[in-house]
Amino acid sequence: MNIEVKVIARTPLLPTESVDKVKIALLNMVNVDAENVHLEETDDHSEIIASGEGQNSLKKLHMLFREKRILGAARRKLRRGIRGNDRIYFYLNKQAAFVGNVSFVDEFTNESPLGPIEIEMSTNNPEELIDWLAPRTKKGKIIP
Repeated sequence: MNIEVKVIARTPLLPTESVDKVKIALLNMVNVDAENVHLEETDDHSEIIASGEGQNSLKKLHMLFREKRILGAARRKLRRGIRGNDRIYFYLNKQAAFVGNVSFVDEFTNESPLGPIEIEMSTNNPEELIDWLAPRTKKGKIIP
């Protein structure tokens, strides 16, 4: 199965944060080359953005959802994040991502005091992408 997808992961960079550590948090979640991670600065804020294309860019999340045994929770979050016919958004805790853990957060809460990591996935088939990333399960087992 080869699903076309474009991935953008972004997070605010606060003045007290290390650029390198925030890049590590992003790269722990998405599988993109370091040259596809950059700092974007405006007058009022800074953010770090990582971008990639293809299923391989989501391979880390694919593996983490299975390793952490959170396929059901991930599937629910991904399905709730569908926007229109071609986009999926969800948010992750930046501190958890830095140590290689997946922790979903809502966009506007205090669960991630340094700001969340926003993941945006653009695809022509959101349901197929979700089925690959976080397939349906029953009693913790993937339903074929």
